[in-house]
Amino acid sequence: MQEPLVSPFPLHNAQLQPVKRDRISAQRVAFLFPSLELGDYWHPVFQRFTQVCPKLTIYTSLWQGYAPGFEDSFKLKLVGKYKTINWDQSSEVYQKYVAIVPLSIVKDLVRDRPQVIFTSAYSIWTLLISLLKPIFRWKIIVLYDGWSPTYDYSDSPIRLLTRRWMTKMADACVTNSPAGQRYLVETLRAKASQVLLRPYQVPDPQALLGNQDKAGSLPTVPIQDRPIRFLFVGRVTSRKGIKPLIQACAKLQEAGIENFQVTVIGDGDQRSQLQALTNGGALRDRVEWLGRIPYNQLGQYFQSTDVFLFPTLEDIWGMVLLEAMVFRKPVICSELAGAAESMVIENENGFMIDPRNVNDIAEKMRKFIEQPDRIAAMGQAAYDTVAQYTPETATQFLLNTMEKVTTNSRI
Repeated sequence: MQEPLVSPFPLHNAQLQPVKRDRISAQRVAFLFPSLELGDYWHPVFQRFTQVCPKLTIYTSLWQGYAPGFEDSFKLKLVGKYKTINWDQSSEVYQKYVAIVPLSIVKDLVRDRPQVIFTSAYSIWTLLISLLKPIFRWKIIVLYDGWSPTYDYSDSPIRLLTRRWMTKMADACVTNSPAGQRYLVETLRAKASQVLLRPYQVPDPQALLGNQDKAGSLPTVPIQDRPIRFLFVGRVTSRKGIKPLIQACAKLQEAGIENFQVTVIGDGDQRSQLQALTNGGALRDRVEWLGRIPYNQLGQYFQSTDVFLFPTLEDIWGMVLLEAMVFRKPVICSELAGAAESMVIENENGFMIDPRNVNDIAEKMRKFIEQPDRIAAMGQAAYDTVAQYTPETATQFLLNTMEKVTTNSRI
């Protein structure tokens, strides 16, 4: 009989305990990430984890370098090259793909002999370490960021069976979201007691600000006397829902509502098309396109805007939502974002939207435009929601999980 789900508080079921450093500080620990291309938000956690477990090594095949301020604060090994084979070119959801990661990581792991391995979801690397576990006796903790329909693979019996076996071989699974927890227990048949729910992909405001902690403050003009400034940060692709957002802006303009501006930060295959659409029409003065901004400069843009927009059509988690909230920004968030279920409290710290419903997006934007006095209080509520989830608590959560699996404590 399948164990019942732990009844999830919207944010976590895992309680933090003081870390007993003497039990774990000598452990050899590995984190396996096939790609860390957009993983700057992990660096504060890696730094803090290394301070407790100095024998930590991060293994990846795609790496853009240390985030400013975290240079050489943790050990990283670049293993081979990362490639993908895509076979689903659907424009509004994640593309299905197979990640081709180098099998040579086995040589590194055999040489380094980690005792605990944190592995990112269900990649080929996770399969390899699961196969080798009976030989090397390492403990395996699966990092399952969250659930999405595309990556559910319920329609693929072979893939599903393989994931179930890897889940059975794992000593614990951790996930950011209740949807991830439900998938691990209900679909992959993990024991509920071995699935720990708590956000570990969390924002570090200082990493987002770099050395510009005073930059980007809002103008001193009262909010009632200036346009409401909305912000989008992310890839400019169909999946991120920017086209419906632009259509919502056009709806507001047509209704005679012009007291707003939208800043789009990011690049992608839709940018030239959508930018041409706005630059050549009535939205020319409403929407600005800034392209890609370095991670350590994003904080000043969060600071200098009023409301964050996240109209994604599919997102496993949605780290950028939490990054906006830690800067006290109320949010207009897609109901299809993984973080929405646990982070957005309707009409308190933001609003949920159906990202395919242009009228819904426009209506939620209009609420902030016509009631600007609500922005500060809702922004504070957004901060209060996310403030308890920090790189320190994420590190403590992962260390607690490691401590339990290495001491055979009850999870």
